[in-house]
Amino acid sequence: MALFGRDPERLAVKAAAKQRTDAEAVRLMSIDLDELAAEALPAFGEGGAKQARSGLGALMVANWIMTDYRGTGYLKELTPRIREAISRLQVAGLVVLQPQSERYFISEAGRRALQEGSTSDYLAGRLRA
Repeated sequence: MALFGRDPERLAVKAAAKQRTDAEAVRLMSIDLDELAAEALPAFGEGGAKQARSGLGALMVANWIMTDYRGTGYLKELTPRIREAISRLQVAGLVVLQPQSERYFISEAGRRALQEGSTSDYLAGRLRA
């Protein structure tokens, strides 16, 4: 057993986790905003972010998306892009903003889109809220 956290197995696991996190952050920063919005919508629904009932902000959604990649250091970079994706959801009528709290809530159309798997159709304007 290595002293002071220098166990090669543990270091290898940490390095692999960081590599996965880096790859996911790069993917999220490079995908189309509508695709990112479609990935963000489930945060507002059943089984999404724990705080969804009291509304979500962009940082909360970014945290939810990166749940499997804790301690990433990418949240600060991702949050503005997530904010843009949430704006796309709002324009499509899938989430609504509560101005007093600056938090977003899922709309009935958003729930329907999640149930039907039609989020991309709403975002593309093929379906209307």
